[in-house]
Amino acid sequence: MTEQTEICFVAADVGGTKTDVGLYRHGAQPELIRAERYASAAYDGIDGVVGEFLGANAVSAAVVAAAGPVADGEIRTTNLPWRVSSSELSRRLGGAPVRLLNDLEATAFGVLALEPDRLHTLKAGTAKQGNRAILAPGTGLGQALLFWNAGEHKPQASEGGHSGFAPRDDEQIELLKFLQRRVDQVSYEHALSGPGLRNLFEFARDVLLVPLGSEMVAHLASAEDPSALIGQAAVEGKCEASRRSVELFARILLARAGDVVLSSMATGGIYLAGGILPKLWPLVRTLDLESAFVGRGPISHVLAEVPVWVVDAPKAALLGAAHVANRMVG
Repeated sequence: MTEQTEICFVAADVGGTKTDVGLYRHGAQPELIRAERYASAAYDGIDGVVGEFLGANAVSAAVVAAAGPVADGEIRTTNLPWRVSSSELSRRLGGAPVRLLNDLEATAFGVLALEPDRLHTLKAGTAKQGNRAILAPGTGLGQALLFWNAGEHKPQASEGGHSGFAPRDDEQIELLKFLQRRVDQVSYEHALSGPGLRNLFEFARDVLLVPLGSEMVAHLASAEDPSALIGQAAVEGKCEASRRSVELFARILLARAGDVVLSSMATGGIYLAGGILPKLWPLVRTLDLESAFVGRGPISHVLAEVPVWVVDAPKAALLGAAHVANRMVG
């Protein structure tokens, strides 16, 4: 049986750096036929990516996840100059139905479908029946909620990653002042993202005067991805400024995670997803971060029972989009 005669659909995850696209076969679970990764900046929009990926193959549906709010069948991507339109992509696909998802909404669907071995426990707790939440540092900072309703979790998109940064100690107050010299409105994304990690590194280097490793001095200026170099140096113990920036990153992330849990009563647990944290896991798992998450005075007992998981699944959003599309054609 050929791809064209089967019930097939396409799923895509649009990121500021890369776009993942997969062709799937409908079944009890979506069956991946093939997948490709594209450099987002090399294209003007998702129509060109999907058109190149599919060629002459027809599909029964498409689901596209992208960073940015979904409104009236469109997403204006946050970290990419794209306008994604469900109606325009549907016409490109010969009338096949198209659904758009916020990328963290798609990640939430994907997390619900993950095998348990794709989750690392950062903080143990009791996974109660109730709301859950997701924070995902990557090119930006994504956030989503999973509301507990009628016996299952219902993902809900959020733009909470753009919330104003709230420092929790003197060092973070100095960080806020440092970031205010760079941007007018400092959000959590300015600390909890790939570019944010570089901001934290430069704060550690220039304000805290933490020394650099010799390799960082030699390679940072020419690095294609400075944030990846900073993270790797921290994990390998080759640069004290890199380690300090990762420790600060982790403390701010856990503090923000605690805020999200309280604001949404996500007592069922919170997932930390995105492409950055799994790479930092060998170092992050050794840090004492519980006080950053739990410390909330009289309400601390609520957070003390909430589990925190690190999601080690870089294509969770694509997986979530595929599951949504599988339901559409089913």
